Amino acid sequence: MKTIVAISTAPMTSAIGIVRISGDRAFEITEKIFSKPLANVDGYRVVYGKIYDGKKVLDTVLAMVFRAPNSYTGEDTVELSCHGSPYILNRVVELLIENGAVRAGRGEFSKMAYINGKMDAVQAEGVIDLIEAQTAAEVAAAQSELGGKISEKVEEVRKKLVSLSADILAYVDYPDEDIADISSEKIEKTVSECYEQINALSLTYGRGRMIKNGVRTVICGKPNAGKSMLMNSILGCERSIVTETEGTTRDVVGESAVFGGVKLEVRDTAGIRDASDDVEKIGVKLAEKELASADLILFVFDMSRKKDENDERVLEEIKKSSAKKIAVLNKSDIAVKTEKTPDFEEFDASVVISAKTGEGMKNLEKTVASLVSDGVVPSEVVMNARQFECLCGCAAALKNALDNISMTPDVLLDDVNEAIVCLGSVTGKGVAEQIIEDIFSRFCVGK
Repeated sequence: MKTIVAISTAPMTSAIGIVRISGDRAFEITEKIFSKPLANVDGYRVVYGKIYDGKKVLDTVLAMVFRAPNSYTGEDTVELSCHGSPYILNRVVELLIENGAVRAGRGEFSKMAYINGKMDAVQAEGVIDLIEAQTAAEVAAAQSELGGKISEKVEEVRKKLVSLSADILAYVDYPDEDIADISSEKIEKTVSECYEQINALSLTYGRGRMIKNGVRTVICGKPNAGKSMLMNSILGCERSIVTETEGTTRDVVGESAVFGGVKLEVRDTAGIRDASDDVEKIGVKLAEKELASADLILFVFDMSRKKDENDERVLEEIKKSSAKKIAVLNKSDIAVKTEKTPDFEEFDASVVISAKTGEGMKNLEKTVASLVSDGVVPSEVVMNARQFECLCGCAAALKNALDNISMTPDVLLDDVNEAIVCLGSVTGKGVAEQIIEDIFSRFCVGK
């Protein structure tokens, strides 16, 4: 096995940078440029010393020693905590390569951990999800993956199905032996229990997708209601063009933001109305299409103007959606106080704001958070599309087995075995090498 090396911290000037080297020759190669021996140092120890570039001191560092199998990769590992000069870090890597190490590829340290049984595919994907996490919910869900909670549930069901498959196979292949008859009732009970567990886990993907990718949030309303200004307020920057001219926004403007502790994929859309301009007509069609796929709709109502037929048209489109809906009553700073604000009883909530002055935005944040998150820290939630597809395949195979429960046991065996293969694919058992390569290619170098 080769000994690999890479910088494990961000490629930028910083106070500290870490170079990681892992493999059978990690101690031997490091000693060639380090001032102190490491071969006899116990694991989980730190050694203070100098890195030499020839006869010159390059840096004064801390060498953290991890011994196989009790390291991240499961191999002997040294992490050199250097000063964070990009030149120093790159030169340390070059020196280690000159003395026998090989530059690590993307995710190669984690791939070694997978190969050495330190983690399965779900936990590996949990690592990258944790690295990319932007919210507390993402961190909690990634920790669930990394901690093995999803893997444990999947493995529990897989073992039940393996046992059932063995019973069916023994009964079918050795009918003359003294093997207890396996009843359709027993098969149905086991398959039904497994189906319920896997189906329940797969149903968490809807929430997991929103936690990881963001809640698909569509800002809609009639022209000049303040949609683009609301978009900019949510993002905290000038992303959408804001003018007094109606119909400024023609296309869908999209951006990601963390708002109220929730990750949103925000879409600012064209004002919906009966447009005469061909380009604006296209923009209105795109806005209506976005509403159809939304998780959350922010309907912007201009409190400085009376409710009119354009508002009604937008509301008719909103009624077609199953998304959570908030009526955002905008322009409170110039609203006509004598005008009665229309009721939006069909909405999940309504919030009075001024996107221009910022009034009410904190309340809007709280409202969004309460609607799309129940406040419970996510546990055993599936965030990964690959895992979801495998779970769906398993559920489909088990559903087929239940539909065919009256058939002879050998007919059911194919469905049960298909479900077992799908569950193995979740955790990486029996997965093609290309899939494993794809998983670790998402990692950064040094992880």
